[in-house]
Amino acid sequence: MIEFKVKSITYRLDFSFFLFWAMMYLLGREKMVLPMFLACLVHEMGHIVPMVISGRKIKSIEFGGTGIKIVPLYDKMLPIEWDIIIMISGCLSNFLLTAIVLMFKIYPLYNVAYVSLSLGIFNALPIKSLDGYDVVQLIVNNY
Repeated sequence: MIEFKVKSITYRLDFSFFLFWAMMYLLGREKMVLPMFLACLVHEMGHIVPMVISGRKIKSIEFGGTGIKIVPLYDKMLPIEWDIIIMISGCLSNFLLTAIVLMFKIYPLYNVAYVSLSLGIFNALPIKSLDGYDVVQLIVNNY
């Protein structure tokens, strides 16, 4: 694992992150590398925007074989609604990107739109370590 710190944010790059991208090339899926990376970037930026608006800071950004994970720093209490907004906004940003690309028929970004839609749906599932699970946990533990 490669780990370094820039200002107050720790960045972690796991070996599985590089392995995943290498396997994409080896399996002849190199045309999907950029759309997948862009969909992940949109998803994570969807989390970062409400974090910045709410004042929630980022503790670390972790790159692994299953994707990118932003770990918030819980240094101050926010209303539970903000944490839910932060969690669901990644999926919502994927859905919004897909809607914009398909609505305006931006053909060069169709692969990005389909990957983004898949990523948004997958991350909304209530499976541990996905956004859907985190939202369900927040709701169950606080209401």
